[in-house]
Amino acid sequence: MLFQFVRLAALVLLLVIGFNLPLHAQTSVGQIAGTVADSAGAVIPGATITITNIDTQAVHTVLTDDSGFFVETDLPIGNYSVEAV
Repeated sequence: MLFQFVRLAALVLLLVIGFNLPLHAQTSVGQIAGTVADSAGAVIPGATITITNIDTQAVHTVLTDDSGFFVETDLPIGNYSVEAV
C-alpha cells in the first residue's frame, strides 16, 4: 500500500514539474546580420546599412560597428533587400 502511494506521489510530482517547464513558442520575427568589407577584405566601420522589406517597403537603417559588423533584430518575417553605403 505504501509503495503504491509513493509511486502515485512520484508520478504526480513528475507531471507537475513537466507542466511547469517553460515552453519555447515560435516567433514571427527574425534578424539580419553581417559584416561589411571592401574588395580587399578590409572591414568598413560606420557604413550605413539600409534594410528594406520588399513587400511593405518598410525601411530599417543601422550602422556597422568598429569591426564592420551590423545586426538588425525584430524584423517581421518577409523578403528583404540589404544595401550598404
